[in-house]
Amino acid sequence: VQRAIARLESSGLLESRRGAGIFVRPGDGTPFRSKVRRIAVVMENNPSKRESYCAHAMLGIEEKAAEHGCILEQDYRGWSLSAHELEEKAATSDAMILLGMRYDELLEPTNFTCPVIGVEIGNRHGGKASVLSLDPFSAAELAMEFFRARNCSHVVVYMADYPQLCDRAAIFKD
Repeated sequence: VQRAIARLESSGLLESRRGAGIFVRPGDGTPFRSKVRRIAVVMENNPSKRESYCAHAMLGIEEKAAEHGCILEQDYRGWSLSAHELEEKAATSDAMILLGMRYDELLEPTNFTCPVIGVEIGNRHGGKASVLSLDPFSAAELAMEFFRARNCSHVVVYMADYPQLCDRAAIFKD
């Protein structure tokens, strides 16, 4: 993971801020002039057809890719891909982004040849992927502000049975 982050830093996509973390580097409006980077993006649905968290994340990914002159290879088969297909995709990419929560079963037997970032995956799988996730406390605070601003006094949380969602629901409930 450290090598993958160092590679993304050296390519100008990430920036380390001591004591604060690692962030996507803001662009100056000019494309990054290095070799063209190919980034595979795997998600469950075509973001143009749905209003979802992953669709919003995809907009940001597309914007940064355009700023840095990266080529995005989008695959909407999501978690229906096999581990072997993910490995093949990684072999032809400089980096891979997995958008969504259902990739954990695929990552366990998989070996990647490029850096992999999993947005909302459950764990790092021994360093095979970097995990990018919402801070559950911040997500709960944002949700509470949203509902309070609309004078909602009762909210029901429906969710899939994923550990990270259970944690968020418990925080939100408090």
